[in-house]
Amino acid sequence: MWRLSLGFISILLAACESSVAPVAPIMGTIQVTVSTSGGERDIDRNGYTLSIDGGPDRIIAMNDTVTATVLVKRSHLVRLSGIALNCSTAAADRWVDVVTDKVIVPVSFLVSCFPFSTD
Repeated sequence: MWRLSLGFISILLAACESSVAPVAPIMGTIQVTVSTSGGERDIDRNGYTLSIDGGPDRIIAMNDTVTATVLVKRSHLVRLSGIALNCSTAAADRWVDVVTDKVIVPVSFLVSCFPFSTD
């Protein structure tokens, strides 16, 4: 009986091993573009800070494009920070959905800078 049980378990394990194929992680690409407008003296020359899902900060220039690869197919939070007080953007946080590794998901930030008030 003991040999029969071990033999049966061996057959089950062999069947499981051959039916499970390794699955590669789905990777997606997010392409972030920042465009800054304003007078020559008013724009934020230091650039901005970009983060995805609260991960490490990356510096992005005031008119630049950065591409990032993400490992999970889901919604991702793209955040632009470090915006000067005289500059603004419609939304500094953007949620984007990464659907597949065959598609580049674009995210655009338009930053407008205005002269400081001298009043």
